[in-house]
Amino acid sequence: MAEEMVNNGLMLVPKILVEYRGYRIVPKLDFGRRPFLINGVWVSSGYVVTDGMCNVMPGAAWAESVPEAQAMIDAFVEAAGDAQRFWEVMRSR
Repeated sequence: MAEEMVNNGLMLVPKILVEYRGYRIVPKLDFGRRPFLINGVWVSSGYVVTDGMCNVMPGAAWAESVPEAQAMIDAFVEAAGDAQRFWEVMRSR
């Protein structure tokens, strides 16, 4: 059975919904017509962590993979939602 796909404005990405620790990990759909250049690599797909409606990560952070998004959720929970502490935890990992 083929996985359902959704257009992120640039390309088709898997339409997934992962529930993890009370949050949802979903494809990032606002790349538009241009991907991001990160450390010399063009990135055209990613994932955001939502509360079911909007991105809940400090600074609207997004992840390149589901495991990375799960690590962000772990850091967010450890930081008790405090943005400064979240970034400290993320940098320490």
